[in-house]
Amino acid sequence: MNVCSSQNFRLLWVWIVFLIGCDATGWALDPHKAVTQYVHDVWTTRDGLPQDGINAIVQDSVGYIWFGTQEGLVRFDGVSFTVFDSRNTDALGANFIHSLLADRGGNLWIGASSGLLRYRGGRFDFFG
Repeated sequence: MNVCSSQNFRLLWVWIVFLIGCDATGWALDPHKAVTQYVHDVWTTRDGLPQDGINAIVQDSVGYIWFGTQEGLVRFDGVSFTVFDSRNTDALGANFIHSLLADRGGNLWIGASSGLLRYRGGRFDFFG
């Protein structure tokens, strides 16, 4: 047996031991609760979303949930939606939001069809 296959063999055994040691019930729902005891909310255009299709979702360090849609960027505070689009936010340029990333520094990075933007401290910066 050569060195590469010996290392692969050891790695395989580590994974097997790890998987055997994992308690599968820890990954499931609580069996003592009824399905009706879990909360499930659905938000649509009736609640303030500009459209029902969502391309990206992220939660920032402050606790806002951000949605990227084809009709703009949406911030949700747990009660209401605030829509940022090309009509009310010049930096966006276009409404189609492809991706979102919240970094450790408190920045929200926005991948839009017009380019890359950063949201920080209530301000949008366009990076092209």
